[in-house]
Amino acid sequence: MRQAVLLVQKEYADRLAAPAGGPAYGSLTLFARYYAVLEPLLTVRPQAFWPRPEVDSMLVRFLHARAAAGGRGRRGAAVPHHPRIVPDEAQASS
Repeated sequence: MRQAVLLVQKEYADRLAAPAGGPAYGSLTLFARYYAVLEPLLTVRPQAFWPRPEVDSMLVRFLHARAAAGGRGRRGAAVPHHPRIVPDEAQASS
């Protein structure tokens, strides 16, 4: 599988995309970034569901790291990032 598009709770999506050193950054963030490049696509408000949940949801695309690296895998290959996908800490060092 090269990519997956999932609808998750926004809080979960925020943890997946958390910047290094931030309060939401943790093992979930590291695991997700090792295996995939995350692209937030769309916030879905509670009004879109019945019954209405008490939280926002977010549609996110996960692109497998190997596919993002052109099939080369992670070792020694920089994963090319689209500007919207680059984690905050990577943008700060650019």
